[in-house]
Amino acid sequence: TESHFNKHWHTHKDDMNNIDRETLDAVGQTLLEVVYKE
Repeated sequence: TESHFNKHWHTHKDDMNNIDRETLDAVGQTLLEVVYKE
């Protein structure tokens, strides 16, 4: 089956070198908003 995830997703090669900085920043900013507004 076709996957839309990176080929390293959930493997031993899934590390910080394979994570998009913009996506990581967006997730982090969202998490901070939720934590501080709850």
